[in-house]
Amino acid sequence: MLSRDLIRVAARHAAIEMARAGVTLVADMYYHEDEVARAVAEVGIRGVLGKTVIGFPVVAAPEPWGGLAYAEGFIQEWKDHPLITPAVAPHAPYTVPPEWLLKSKALADREGVPVLIHMAEFAHEQELIRERVGDFPEGKSIVQYLDDLGFLGDNVLGAHVIYVDENDMAILEQRGVGVSHNPKANSRGNTGMSPAWEMFQRDLDLGLGTDGPMSSNQMDVLNVMHWAAGIARYLGRDSTRFTPYELVYMATMGGARAIDMEDRLGSIEVGKKADLVVVDVHAANMQPVYDPYAALAFAAYPENVRSTVVNGRVVVRDRLVQTADLEAHEREWRPLQKRVAQFARTLE
Repeated sequence: MLSRDLIRVAARHAAIEMARAGVTLVADMYYHEDEVARAVAEVGIRGVLGKTVIGFPVVAAPEPWGGLAYAEGFIQEWKDHPLITPAVAPHAPYTVPPEWLLKSKALADREGVPVLIHMAEFAHEQELIRERVGDFPEGKSIVQYLDDLGFLGDNVLGAHVIYVDENDMAILEQRGVGVSHNPKANSRGNTGMSPAWEMFQRDLDLGLGTDGPMSSNQMDVLNVMHWAAGIARYLGRDSTRFTPYELVYMATMGGARAIDMEDRLGSIEVGKKADLVVVDVHAANMQPVYDPYAALAFAAYPENVRSTVVNGRVVVRDRLVQTADLEAHEREWRPLQKRVAQFARTLE
């Protein structure tokens, strides 16, 4: 089902949802990432977009590991775009052996682009590596394994990062690795709970993510803030973990730091890019506003976002997307939606 057409239209649909929810930048790993880039740029939000590198044939690369050559072409095509930052995305340590992890990292280092990878997501990840890609050293964690390979660095963004201890966090801090914390997706998928509070206390480059529609259904960061606080407070039996200000910081500057763009994005300051979100504080669910950070972290819905501005361009004004032809999009979206639904009914 994963044609270029489906990926392009679905990516546009996702970008529309995110723009209306006040998301100004998305980090993504998928196939036919050039189509994702076109859709994201069309809607007018930013994207750090990685072509997946994996060891079996996929829709965008019929040869195993063909994603690496695809990534190289993708980088050359998009590296100077004002909104799109191309990246290399070796899928995970349990699907990509050391040789190809290092080839992916070498390409990213040579081109000066980010590396996106799923990291320490599963409790049995070491066993998965032994089964699928080769030996795994006894007594090592996933973070130690990647560090010993020479894979970790400040251009690496790790998604999930659940099964880590103090030593692992020290390594991540030392190497400048960014972390995408996905509390809603991890709880729904029952993959475990990240020690995000402990990472935040160490001042790691920690941002918030959704892991996409298959894991979260919704792709806005507003509701993820609430999940991050709730889970951290439950795990620590401490209702003071993650203040509203800290949650908003993670959703803004934390995300910018995780992708090494804090000098350009993440806060409203002279010299930074004009990425702004206007939230309606007069909506019934937002009142009363005694603390704007608490209102954003615990009360706001995506529907409370009135306007979204990216790179000085108004993408959403008064809840209406200004940059995409929504009627034309619907004409493409609905037939694809029906095709996927029909195919799904054949699966047992």
